[in-house]
Amino acid sequence: MPAKFRLSEEAKYASLGHSAPIDPPSLPERLYGSILSLRHIWREVLIVCLSILCTGLLVNRILSPLDGRTTEANPEYDTNSDHDHWIQFQWTTGIYSSSKPEDFDAVNKAWEEVIPAYGFVAVDHGWAVENHLPASMSLPSDSSKGVYILDAYHQIHCLTIIRRTLLEIRLGMPPKLPLQHSWHCFDSLLQYIVCGTSGDTLLYTWGRNQTGDGQARKCLDWRSRREWVRQRTACYKDSQQPIRLVDHFTRCEDGEMEIGDGIRLSV
Repeated sequence: MPAKFRLSEEAKYASLGHSAPIDPPSLPERLYGSILSLRHIWREVLIVCLSILCTGLLVNRILSPLDGRTTEANPEYDTNSDHDHWIQFQWTTGIYSSSKPEDFDAVNKAWEEVIPAYGFVAVDHGWAVENHLPASMSLPSDSSKGVYILDAYHQIHCLTIIRRTLLEIRLGMPPKLPLQHSWHCFDSLLQYIVCGTSGDTLLYTWGRNQTGDGQARKCLDWRSRREWVRQRTACYKDSQQPIRLVDHFTRCEDGEMEIGDGIRLSV
């Protein structure tokens, strides 16, 4: 028999196109709904944030030196000009060493005329920061400037200390400076040579002990470096006797800056 269908008297037809309007949720309701949804994922959000923080700390630790020192870029300042040139090195210059015994006094005098303190300079603290220099003591006469010494002049200072100590021992005199100062100078000179611009020069030899004698090597222009120092001098001078720190910075007042650094090599 064919199926018979009967509409319920309670069934009613409603047009979809004319359904009753539904009011959108209010702002407080939307916020409450968002809070409810976040309540279920807060743990995941916290884990992600902690992971990002730990990753950043790990990367920073890897890129930083283990001893805590900063790895700044090389200083941008330049103490020499573009006049780098080739200089012929000599086994004996005839000024600071000589194979002739009669030149002993003249050689000593030449070394005594070298003024390593010429290399002390005073530069603005702000300029030092911009060029990645560590903080230094202020110039006694001008607190806006810091006191530094050019590394090359510090190594020359070390040479004079070592030679003086060696000469005093040779003459049977007690060294005026503690030997620990000379040990430091040996260490400093070795580091300076290893770091130097011309330390990779291959020195020629013909079976003699005078390795590299007369060989030309490319060197920085010392005159430009010396002029750079002169324009920024801290007016510092050494003293054989103990004096107040402030009294070291009187070279300009005494007119001694006109002497220069006392180095007589033809550079």
